[in-house]
Amino acid sequence: MNSDDSAEVVARRFLAAQASGDVETLRGLLAEDLTWWVPGYFGERIARAAGFRFPASGVLRSRDALLVEFLGSIQALFVAGSHQLSFEVPVAEGDKAVALIHADADLVAGGSYHNDYALLFEVRDGRIVSAREYLDTLYAIDTLVNGTAPETDVGDRAAIELLRSLLVALQDPDRVKTCPPLFHEDGAIIWPFTPLGAMPRVEGRVQIERLMEGLNRGFRSLSFVDVEIHATDDPTLAFGTGRSDAVLASGTPYRNNYVFHLRARAGRITEYREYGDPSPHVVGPMIAEIGAGG
Repeated sequence: MNSDDSAEVVARRFLAAQASGDVETLRGLLAEDLTWWVPGYFGERIARAAGFRFPASGVLRSRDALLVEFLGSIQALFVAGSHQLSFEVPVAEGDKAVALIHADADLVAGGSYHNDYALLFEVRDGRIVSAREYLDTLYAIDTLVNGTAPETDVGDRAAIELLRSLLVALQDPDRVKTCPPLFHEDGAIIWPFTPLGAMPRVEGRVQIERLMEGLNRGFRSLSFVDVEIHATDDPTLAFGTGRSDAVLASGTPYRNNYVFHLRARAGRITEYREYGDPSPHVVGPMIAEIGAGG
């Protein structure tokens, strides 16, 4: 492979072109059948509120979907010339490179936007064929859609951010690796409403890891949409609401409405409770496939 076509060089060229707004260079560095994954908080309702012409979460499946629909819609929210990117590519091996990015911009609607990203690129023949983009999606929604980021103190933010991080991790195909570290060693996941015979709780990181393995077996895809998260007067407690939009491994759609309840201590989750519709016709197929409650 030509050194100019290495994953690190292509990633750096792509990010430099994005920082300068060089669309033609971006186009030349992307494969036509590119796939680009974004976490699942930008559902259809939020996308419409932001003025996007499509749901901005999930997998984008072409170069034009990324450049025209996704990046074009987002850039329209920023004051022209205000979008600044700083980046580094600390890890690159073979056809993959990891980039860490910080973005700043002024918003057309007023206020400013500041977010951090991690991108995993896969490169083939000098072009990006796939990418996974990680960011604080709830901050992006609060800022880009509502026009203001949440104002919370450090104590509140601990519980809120842990709940946000957990919901993002649950949607990640690498959830076996990303979810358990968020919990205390004796942390628990609890389903207060479960059908007879379903597991009401799992406790400890080992059991939580096994649960995540079950989710990997049971779900073809898993997203939470219409998510809202709320602080309380207790800085160790956060609540949220949302609904699942998922497909089981069998191809059966799975949808449920949830209330999320999270307790935190010293930066780790001690207890996560998930309240959903326990009706057998709703959760029965899911329990059968993953072998757990939830």
